[in-house]
Amino acid sequence: MSLKDWKIRSFYFEFIGCIQYIILIFTAMFFYPGGTEKYPNAPGYSFWANSLSDLGRTVSYSGQINAISMILFSVALFIWAFSLIPFFIYLTYSVSETDLQRNISYIGQISGVIAGIGLIGIV
Repeated sequence: MSLKDWKIRSFYFEFIGCIQYIILIFTAMFFYPGGTEKYPNAPGYSFWANSLSDLGRTVSYSGQINAISMILFSVALFIWAFSLIPFFIYLTYSVSETDLQRNISYIGQISGVIAGIGLIGIV
């Protein structure tokens, strides 16, 4: 398999990772039992009052178990973070034409891979 095929596949892998992230996060919002930091009795997930991290809590602010949202959030974050790694590895080969661009893109590549690994570590 050529490098060009890997670049295209890494792009599609990242694209699919982003799409599944959005779908799973919105599904997790639907299953969030409710409550915000200020208003623990608020029903469901409030896009403006809750943070995305609230979806990953084991117990919601309302005191209810948040297992479904937590699992969906964790899976979404893991797959999205995992899909970042090949994307950043092969992005370097797409944008570097001169030595300066290549060196700067290596810094971006390393930073992107570290970010992907760091996001996996959050899960």
